[in-house]
Amino acid sequence: MTSKFVLFFWILALLTVSSEMPGKSKCEEQRVVIKFLTASGKRPKECYRELEAVFGADAMSVAQVGVWHRRFRGGDMSVKDKVRSGRPASVNTPGNRDKNRTALNQDRRKSVRQLQQDTQVNRGTIHRIIKKDFTMTKVAPKFVPRVLTQEMKQSRMTMCQQNLDLFREDPALLSKVVTGDESYFSLFDMEPKCDSMQWKTSEEPRPTKALRSRSERKAMLTLFFDESGAVLSEFKPPGLRVTAENYVELLKTLKERIRKKRPQLWARSDPQDAASDRTFYLHHDNASPHTATDTLAFIGESGIRMLAHPPYSPDLAPCDFFLFPYLKRKLRGQRFANLDEMQKAVQQMICKTPKQVFQNAILQLPIRWKKCLLASGEYFEGRHWVVTCSWRSSLTQKKGKTKNRQLLHQTLTLVTRTERTDRHLLLVSAFCMDFFQFRNA
Repeated sequence: MTSKFVLFFWILALLTVSSEMPGKSKCEEQRVVIKFLTASGKRPKECYRELEAVFGADAMSVAQVGVWHRRFRGGDMSVKDKVRSGRPASVNTPGNRDKNRTALNQDRRKSVRQLQQDTQVNRGTIHRIIKKDFTMTKVAPKFVPRVLTQEMKQSRMTMCQQNLDLFREDPALLSKVVTGDESYFSLFDMEPKCDSMQWKTSEEPRPTKALRSRSERKAMLTLFFDESGAVLSEFKPPGLRVTAENYVELLKTLKERIRKKRPQLWARSDPQDAASDRTFYLHHDNASPHTATDTLAFIGESGIRMLAHPPYSPDLAPCDFFLFPYLKRKLRGQRFANLDEMQKAVQQMICKTPKQVFQNAILQLPIRWKKCLLASGEYFEGRHWVVTCSWRSSLTQKKGKTKNRQLLHQTLTLVTRTERTDRHLLLVSAFCMDFFQFRNA
């Protein structure tokens, strides 16, 4: 009797809904029934069975019945959907661009999700606005050796200009430069993840690799070289620090090596004047032992000419920006049993390094001097620069014999980005340099 009574009121409720709300959907009709059954003490599964018996395939799902059952039990008796904010704006309008520009100006670290929450613009539109309209990309900050002050920037520009002026006066300057520095080499240096990537098929498992850290045992290498190769390379005993005293002793050894290996550089700049300076230019950074009073006094007494180098400028030192990274990259992933084995491997690698590698490091000097000037003294690595080098051959006559000489023409081109997506190429300068010495056959 009770079930027939419930069924009667259920049918009556459906008829009432159909007559009073002819334009309502079947979903709202079913919600009214769920509301009635909930008030009658039915559980969600029982409500679903009743709906399925009447509506068949059009009945609401069990999950939806449970949602509305909880809603009616909670006291919300409305069978209508709640008001929603609607679909986010997806039109690239000036208003949306202004919203995103304001949000980015307030905080450049905001993610696209945070911008979407702040501006109520969908993510696709935000991506298009940032990429195409603002021509912006999200990058991580670049680590620099030091935050340069205005005085440091001016010092970098002044010394680079001095070196460029010296280079214009003497086109063969780079063939006379001997540069050097110190750096630590470890027994084991973990290779980066990108260097250990390998191809695999879809059926093969992903290769694994043990996580290791850099070895704490290391030795300091002192290396001096010119465009022809290494002049002096030696490891210091473990625990020995670089001081002005032992650096002067190192320079004495360097003098002997230059006299034996590079006699043309050891010669006087003026053969007629025995007190004139040596032909070569010494280039090193501004570490304390390199600029100590005893070191400078020895350099002056030896008649060695110095090539200016600004402080905190590893981007202008060939050892730092080229040679040491080149050598360490070759050693990554190799594990050595002791320091002697590591030192022997490094020395062999230096001996096997092609002459072109040393030459490329020296050839970068005038290019980087010019870049420093164009960057107003700032660190320029990582900016949009393009350097193009073109070679041409010319025939020269020497004492009746024809010799083929390579003349290097370097053109520096600065690529700058503007608010538009195009790039403007600015011709900066051109250098005509002859770096090679030729002797009569």
